[in-house]
Amino acid sequence: MQDLIFLDSADFFMKNCDVLVFTGIFAAEAGPHLRARPNASPLAIYRLRAERQGQVTNEFASVSLNLSVPYHGGFAVVAGRSYQFRGTIGKLDDERTTVLQVDHDGDMRQVAETEIVELGPMSITGLGRIEQASLLFSVPLGLPVWKLILVHEGMNHSNADVKATYLIGVDSLDVPANTKFVIGSRIFLSGELDSLGSQSGMMIINVTGGMYHECF
Repeated sequence: MQDLIFLDSADFFMKNCDVLVFTGIFAAEAGPHLRARPNASPLAIYRLRAERQGQVTNEFASVSLNLSVPYHGGFAVVAGRSYQFRGTIGKLDDERTTVLQVDHDGDMRQVAETEIVELGPMSITGLGRIEQASLLFSVPLGLPVWKLILVHEGMNHSNADVKATYLIGVDSLDVPANTKFVIGSRIFLSGELDSLGSQSGMMIINVTGGMYHECF
């Protein structure tokens, strides 16, 4: 999917719940560190290294992320090895710390017994509610860019909502500058991690495709 597709009806959004999922190859750096949870088994927290691709520079850079897994004796992520994971993005109980969430019987596999592998950008897919929408002009890119902030309902290990920032190129995704992104409406977007949003605490995602029903 390489465009933002405008749907004729809102049926897709009425039939589907919020999602915020990730997939990618990661290098394990440290862990596990156990974190207690009220009325639940503890979480095992691992430190992972991934790659992100900046929209402005188009260059790859390393980024560190937390992975949370319900503690289970049969699950092990070994520091110094690389893994492919697929799961959801959520918050810890403090509702501030962003984590990648997988279950001990979830979608994971070891890809190498070394960190020296091509990690590639982390892919993210989200279905959520638009909280903010603004059309900006990117000076470095010399192009107009839509900036959407979405709210995704909490899932998996946390009930806290997760906010994320999505950047949509007007020209690259054929999204008209006069598009009406209605606050409170829902949208489906997919893309790649740009950064962790150090100032806002929200992941920033460069959008490569999606679907929206434009309300009038």
